[in-house]
Amino acid sequence: MQELMLMTLTHLLMLSVPVKDAANVTCGLSSVNVTGYIKQGDIIIGGIIPVHSAKTYPPIPFTETPSIQHCNTLQLRFYQHVNVMAFALKEINKNSYLLPTITLGLWIYDSCNAPSRSLQGTMWQLTGNKDPIPNYACRGTSPLAAVIGDNQSRMSITIAQLLGVYKQTQISYASTVATLSDKTLFPSFLRTVPSDDLQSLVIARLITFFGWTWIGILAENNDYGLIGSQMLKEELVKAGVCVAFYEIIPLFYSQEKIQRIVEVVKKMTARVIVVFSSADNLYPVMLAIAKSDISGKVWIASDGWAPFPLFNEKDFFKILKGTIGISVPAGNIPSFKEYLYNLHPLRTTEDIFVRQFWEEAFGCRWADHNMDQATLQELSRERKLCTGKEDLRTLNISFSDIPSLKSVYNNYIAVYMVAHALHAMYACEPGKGPFFNGTCGDIKQFEPWQLLHYVWKVHFQNTMGREIFFDQKGNPPAAYDINNWYLPSSGSFTKVKIGHYESGAAGSWDIKINTSAITWSEDYAQVR
Repeated sequence: MQELMLMTLTHLLMLSVPVKDAANVTCGLSSVNVTGYIKQGDIIIGGIIPVHSAKTYPPIPFTETPSIQHCNTLQLRFYQHVNVMAFALKEINKNSYLLPTITLGLWIYDSCNAPSRSLQGTMWQLTGNKDPIPNYACRGTSPLAAVIGDNQSRMSITIAQLLGVYKQTQISYASTVATLSDKTLFPSFLRTVPSDDLQSLVIARLITFFGWTWIGILAENNDYGLIGSQMLKEELVKAGVCVAFYEIIPLFYSQEKIQRIVEVVKKMTARVIVVFSSADNLYPVMLAIAKSDISGKVWIASDGWAPFPLFNEKDFFKILKGTIGISVPAGNIPSFKEYLYNLHPLRTTEDIFVRQFWEEAFGCRWADHNMDQATLQELSRERKLCTGKEDLRTLNISFSDIPSLKSVYNNYIAVYMVAHALHAMYACEPGKGPFFNGTCGDIKQFEPWQLLHYVWKVHFQNTMGREIFFDQKGNPPAAYDINNWYLPSSGSFTKVKIGHYESGAAGSWDIKINTSAITWSEDYAQVR
């Protein structure tokens, strides 16, 4: 049935190609006019990254042409992803071992956390044309090796449904939903972050380690929250742990639903609460809980919100002190911080985001060359003008705080996974290749499925000395840090590593926890 659906989709895509030779037929595609960050090369790696957050609009009755999905605020942590991909390609292109005669290029599209934009960007990368024409590649002589992205699982699923038709490699740096491990549905999807089924096992093991038998669960109303928490419930039932309550976190603000969650958390006697959610959707719920003066709870944070600084505010200090968070380990990217400090709008001209980043970082505005003197003076009165002499080293922003943004390292590794796969194809000896009669793929004109074969076979050590490879479900070896949220006298959360979990090729697993390193909230004695 699945194959039939894919064949039907492919057939429909082929039928949508404009007909130019039939004089009596008027066919065509509406213009999308997609643009992005472009750095050309012999082979292209695509990136789908939510550089901006989306500006949402109320439902449109289609009595007029609908507006396109506009983007809103620049997200510094995702602008880091743009730069880590550019940095990795710069390293690889200078590497005398990896692809010595091949130059890698980069096409990055800003998805703005909107599935429609993710799909538009993917089509743009597949076709190589600002007005995408399905089933046609118009990029010239530079083949597309892979698409890296997106961040959220719901976005990656949208992309994977399209790329699976073409068996085009997709590697996500942050999408963790277990459904994406199903290779009958998503045959060309892989990821450099562990699947949620393993995170659920780690959280369940953490709960049984401390002997907690009565817990509550809050789950975000999407695949990440619902599937992850359901797997957790199944593991807890096996271990004899009772679930006192299970509440759903709304994706869109609802005072009524949030108030219900607050009342449940307040009334129920369960003192340990596991939350499977992203930081943004959890924020209004946790703020309402904080304002209700609810204390005496131990919060278990999934990797969707544990690594982010959104809750490092005074409002949350009392309720979140002692929180146990699960997150992927930080990775070291040598020289990347210096690369970030050297960003400049006048030097990185292919970067379509750097001017806005510069303006927001320094609170200034760039003057356009075509501005007249009166407009320039008016602009300078409203806001100071950028001079280009500003220094990123003087800023106290999270942009250069590499260890706190773990998925950046996973993106870095994803680029190297593609490069190693391309190198294996590049180094293939005719007669000893993996394809029909020992043939090799043509590095200058390969089929997507040929590169996908090599991607599955990649195996190397990362900069942290860990073995990197994909299992049969397209998942990497799992590794998690377990952190305790400690509140020192300085009045800002410090996350202290108290444990670790890492799986190996053998598939065995367990966690290690240093209980003496934990600082609980004052009410921990009441926790059962």
